Amino acid sequence: HHSHRPVDELLDRLPYYGEILRGSVIGGKPANFDALEYPEQHYGKINNPTVHVALNQLRKLVNCLTDRFGPPAEIHVELGRDLKKTAKARDDIAKQNAIFAKNNDKRALTFRELHDGANPSGLDLKKMRLWEELGKDQLSRLCPFSGKPISAAMLFNGEAEIEHILPFSRTLDNGAANLTVAIRRANRVKGNQSPYEAFSGDQHADRGMVWADIADRAKSLPKNKRWRFDADAMEKFDNDGGFIARQLTDNAYIARVTKRYLGHITDANKIMTVPGGLTAMMRGKWHLNNLLGDHNYKERNDHRHHIIDAFVVGLTDRGTLNAVSQQTARRADDRIHITLPDITPLKDQLNDRLQKIIVSYKTDHGTNGKMFNETAYGIVHPDKQDPDLKGYNLVTRKKIAALSQKEINAIRNLGWRTLAIEYVEQAKAAGVKLDKNGLAKVLGEFGQKHNIKTIRILVTNQSATVIPSAPYKAYTPSSYVCVDIWQVPKGKPGKWKKGEYDWKGAFWSYAQCKGETPDKNEGKIEGKPIHPAAKFITRLFKNDVVELQDGDQTKIMRVGGFSTTNNRIDLRPQYETESPQKYISINVLKSSFKRKLKIREDGSLRG
Repeated sequence: HHSHRPVDELLDRLPYYGEILRGSVIGGKPANFDALEYPEQHYGKINNPTVHVALNQLRKLVNCLTDRFGPPAEIHVELGRDLKKTAKARDDIAKQNAIFAKNNDKRALTFRELHDGANPSGLDLKKMRLWEELGKDQLSRLCPFSGKPISAAMLFNGEAEIEHILPFSRTLDNGAANLTVAIRRANRVKGNQSPYEAFSGDQHADRGMVWADIADRAKSLPKNKRWRFDADAMEKFDNDGGFIARQLTDNAYIARVTKRYLGHITDANKIMTVPGGLTAMMRGKWHLNNLLGDHNYKERNDHRHHIIDAFVVGLTDRGTLNAVSQQTARRADDRIHITLPDITPLKDQLNDRLQKIIVSYKTDHGTNGKMFNETAYGIVHPDKQDPDLKGYNLVTRKKIAALSQKEINAIRNLGWRTLAIEYVEQAKAAGVKLDKNGLAKVLGEFGQKHNIKTIRILVTNQSATVIPSAPYKAYTPSSYVCVDIWQVPKGKPGKWKKGEYDWKGAFWSYAQCKGETPDKNEGKIEGKPIHPAAKFITRLFKNDVVELQDGDQTKIMRVGGFSTTNNRIDLRPQYETESPQKYISINVLKSSFKRKLKIREDGSLRG
């Protein structure tokens, strides 16, 4: 295709990708839109929002680096395995990672019981996880090849070891799907072969390794491992391109498009892609993971793990890929051994950088978004509010089994409320554990007994808004766009304390903004207009980064969210990904706030 030919002339900076990747974009209307002012509408865009955003951010980053250091002489790109996944898929992965971490805690406890309190290594935990895949209980965990039982003690005394189902030296596949645990003696018999190549035809039946039995045991392994015992397993792997071929020919769509795009600023022969699996392996071999913790596994809750990946990718070339293929060997400690250079000086420099790095977040100060939550609330007139639940101004309907303990006490009908509370108390007295699942079960039984599926509960929410088209209903704002921080006189009207001030926030929801940039002077603090003597401090959006001074220590924090009812914002260290909410009173910030930071795509500060 003509768009894949080498470019005639390299550019100084990357333009909007649609301008040079004409064969990959759709929807362009050059006659209706100016190319400079509306490039996306003029040239069109790739019909994949993830790729579209990725390429736009790539352009900003590359141009930012080019402005600082000049045009790149060579570019290495890591193949991102999760880039094409949907937000839901990435959320599912995050949940699975949480379950994985919880299970690892249980394995670590078992290990410590077997080893007089010693802590396990990452390799030890991996052995235990693969061992658990062999069967539901210890008695059913048999070596896939020999059929011999494998006990927990055998994992650590040398009798059992991790084995690559398809030989690593031929596949370079070190992923969990290609690993299992087997008796060491059986592994030596299998050698550098696939299971079928090693054991079909009962060539080792005299040693107790019968192919029919091996194939039968393979059926109990996870689905993504079973096919590796098939007769054509190696052929299937090779047809998929093999490790080296798959990565160097850039089969992933995002990698191909990225390489073509970058080929307009650097010679295409100087652009190479590095497989994520190799990055992970080298990161572990160089013990780089412990730069972010006292362990040797990837710390995904810290954005700085991307910097470690970039460091490894920068040190990787085609020669490294070939060396990994040629230098691998199995040894008695179950590890893959490859020869890597000593990078201690570079590692020390990397560690120093990690302590100073500032993470760059994609800014989004747009005011278009979902205005209201879908739940509709009925309005309870002040004269008709429950005297025991003052301030509960709304009513809604919810499934009986989904109620929390607090919501049980807010059931609107006093009779049903009393019966439900008594039923739950009786269950508690009978020894029922009223955690989330236990409470749901008890309430489900209560609902079945009284033929109730849903029930009305009272809710307190001062942010609910009445919609003119439905004056008897109220909806709560879906989320908030930003907060304006004001310095306001301290005290009550008529009793202001001279020279004393508080910091308070005027929060803006999407419903209030209606797609327009809000005028800060029209904001309200606690439902009231801004005090005429107030001083505007700053406006903060989610993912904005601020600098705080805590004694002698400077902290860089990211805005994670807002708590409008408590005049607080969620501030967390700027390098953390998913961390518990850490709400801080806006008034507390007045003693530590220095400035809001504006950060370029390369992590440097603007101005």
